[in-house]
Amino acid sequence: MVVREQESGEGRDWQVRAACRGMDGEVFFPTAQDGPERERAEAAAKRVCAGCPVREQCLAWALEVLPYGVAGGLGEAERAARRRSSRPAARARRAPVALPGLVRRGAGRPSEQREAGSAALARGLDRERVAAECGVSRRTVDRWASALRDGAISSSVGDVR
Repeated sequence: MVVREQESGEGRDWQVRAACRGMDGEVFFPTAQDGPERERAEAAAKRVCAGCPVREQCLAWALEVLPYGVAGGLGEAERAARRRSSRPAARARRAPVALPGLVRRGAGRPSEQREAGSAALARGLDRERVAAECGVSRRTVDRWASALRDGAISSSVGDVR
């Protein structure tokens, strides 16, 4: 499923070769909630994807950024399942991170989690890893990082601005 021109950016030049180029985008976003009507609408969109020369690139893009509709030959539920199944493998490839004072979800106070996560962010650790290690969402880690940057909180490793 090709995005509108103003949404496209560098690295997505494959979209000009997509089989869906110029088609009505509504074909790829079925309005039916469930049942045979939804299945027929998704099947029609998937038929377009089946012969697409850039299906793999489209699927890789959709797995990263597209929560709804059909893209890369998969519907939203299929892409969500693929995302879930690929997460444990990615986590297993990463080396474990020892965050000082780490408090996992359900243990200790939330302020202890924030302190440990903020300290890890101040040391430059990746936000995804901090979220996984602290047992919080990426959104929570983004808020911690903003608070660090704005000086609203300080880490035990020192202020980061």
